Amino acid sequence: VSVILDELTGDIIEATGNGRLLIKIPAKGDVTMNGRYNIEQGNYNFNFQSLVKKPFELLPEQNSYIEWNGNPFDASIKITARYTAKNVTLGDLISSTPFSDPTGTVQGYRGDVYVIADLTGKLSKPDIHFKLDFPEGSAIRSNDNFNRLLAKISSDENEMLKQVTWLIVFDSFSPYGEIAGSSTFVQSAGINTISQKIAGEVNRIVSDFLYKLTGDKSLQFDIGTKTYSSYSLNGTSSG
Repeated sequence: VSVILDELTGDIIEATGNGRLLIKIPAKGDVTMNGRYNIEQGNYNFNFQSLVKKPFELLPEQNSYIEWNGNPFDASIKITARYTAKNVTLGDLISSTPFSDPTGTVQGYRGDVYVIADLTGKLSKPDIHFKLDFPEGSAIRSNDNFNRLLAKISSDENEMLKQVTWLIVFDSFSPYGEIAGSSTFVQSAGINTISQKIAGEVNRIVSDFLYKLTGDKSLQFDIGTKTYSSYSLNGTSSG
């Protein structure tokens, strides 16, 4: 099956699996769908504003599914997907922290980093929770100091989203704690998919950079590389 999460961004789930669906197409009235499609494997095609296309792997044995209870446009989902950022170093992440690395295990790491995305709730507007992981057998997984740093990142939604953005778009970490952001920066109230979350985060990061560069909080950035006044967003003339 192919399920379109967002036509504008091109976010599509392509999966193989099994299930029983009852689809009613009456001569008059609304089409209805009932049943659950259990996902065995597949891809979540992350399409970053048609500029960057990277696949998330739908992980097997995660009890992932898409379920319909009448309205075909109001499906519920539970999906676990993984993006693998390759050849990543951890030096950038810990460069701005008083991180203790006596063995050099963290500073010397170069390898895969997994971005795990759990999508739940409604297909049209899923709740997305991110976490980071490393390959089985990696020495980094048993490093207590680094695990404490990961826990700190996980407890800060903005920091996690920033790191996920950098890993997906740039295949690298961002220095911890930098470009912390502000509620005055552009945030979409209708974030539905991973693409939209990442686009919103890129807008925020660049807007923060513009503020640090110019000292002007009214300068904002959108994914179309336009700047505009934050006052306009509030329905007030920017003059």
